[in-house]
Amino acid sequence: TSSTGSAANVRLTVSWSGDLVAVWHETDAGLSNIWANRYVASLGRWEDAGLIETSSAGNAEAPDVKADNWGNVTAVWSQHTGSRKAVFANRFSADAGRWGDAGIIDTESTGDSHGVRVGMDNAGNAVAAWSRDLGGQSTIWANRYVAATERWSDAGRISAIDAGLADALEIAVDWMGNVAVAWTQILGAETRVLASRYSADGG
Repeated sequence: TSSTGSAANVRLTVSWSGDLVAVWHETDAGLSNIWANRYVASLGRWEDAGLIETSSAGNAEAPDVKADNWGNVTAVWSQHTGSRKAVFANRFSADAGRWGDAGIIDTESTGDSHGVRVGMDNAGNAVAAWSRDLGGQSTIWANRYVAATERWSDAGRISAIDAGLADALEIAVDWMGNVAVAWTQILGAETRVLASRYSADGG
């Protein structure tokens, strides 16, 4: 961490080689940013912590992080853009040994997005999913990073029911790239667990 900030919401991931990456949000002078640090197993030590996003438009918070087996890492978080809360991501390349540039992956222009979670497969593909609040309802959205093209796709809605609040989601990705997302949703007087699945073969 920095010498002046207050850290919270740390998340941790590990690769096959034992390399670790921790991410967290840290508040300093009234602004929260996303920080990360990497433990290199072959050296037996942590590197220096550093910012992985530098926007001053609004607070960045509640990150999540996952590594693939080769040490590539995807970090995601929610951040205020000045008009809404959106979902951002950054990638650490094991080959390059550095983080890239943070960017928005929530392509909608309205509603607040939060509670983002991320998973990765063995090929370096990633899927992020989050809850989006709009008009008194919450829906679940997702986006997929394709390692072969080094690009995120367009975000899309994966929850089908227009009722109640959908949040508290979790995501799981197997080594072949199949994805499952589960969440809770208020349906009338009850709260139910719903799920959606992405097939790597069929999309």
